[in-house]
Amino acid sequence: LQKKIIVFAHTGETIPLPKNSSAIDFAYLYDCDKAHLLKEVKIDGEGHPVTTILQNGQVVEPVYNKKSQVRTFWLNHIHTGIAKNYISNWLSRLPKKELYTRGMRALGHEYAKTTKKRKLKFSKKIQQKIIDDFPEKTFEEVVISVGKGIISPKDFFQKYLEARKEIRNESFFYSIIDGLTSMYFRIFYFLFTSNRLEKDTH
Repeated sequence: LQKKIIVFAHTGETIPLPKNSSAIDFAYLYDCDKAHLLKEVKIDGEGHPVTTILQNGQVVEPVYNKKSQVRTFWLNHIHTGIAKNYISNWLSRLPKKELYTRGMRALGHEYAKTTKKRKLKFSKKIQQKIIDDFPEKTFEEVVISVGKGIISPKDFFQKYLEARKEIRNESFFYSIIDGLTSMYFRIFYFLFTSNRLEKDTH
C-alpha cells in the first residue's frame, strides 16, 4: 500500500496509481483514447503542468487540446506501463523527419538542464563514437530513436560525455606523442649539425 496512491477523477472515479506517478499516468488510465490530447491538469481546482507528480487523495481533472500534445520527454515522467506503451506506439507512427526533430528537441531539453543552452553541435568524431555505442547504423537513426523514446536523452548524453572525454584524452595523448617526436627530431638535428660543423672545422 505504501507504493500506491489513490487519486480521484473530477467525475468521481477512483484511480489507483504507483507512487510518484504523474498527471500523464493518470490521463492514460482515466481515458487512454484522449490522453494524447492532454494539455494540462487541474489538481484540486488549480491548473498544473502534465508532468506534475500526484499525491494521495487529490482530485484531478484533465484539460485537453484539439491537437495532440504528446512530447518525447513525457516518457521521462511516467511510472505506468500503459502510459509508456501508448506514448511509444503513438511516437513510432510519426514520420522520420518529425521524429528527428523531436529527438533533437528532447536532447536540447536535456542539455539545457546542465548548461542552460539548447543549441547542439556534434562533431563527426563525437557522432561516430555515439554510433558505436548504439545498435543504430547512423547518427540520424540514433536521434530518431531518441524521438521514438527507444533511447532516453539521459542515456544519450551519458554516451556523449564519455565520447567527449575519450576524444579529449586521445588528443592529449597524441599531443604528447607529437611533442616528444618534435623534441626528438630537434635534438637529432642539433647533434647532426654539431657533428657536421665539428668535422668541417677539422
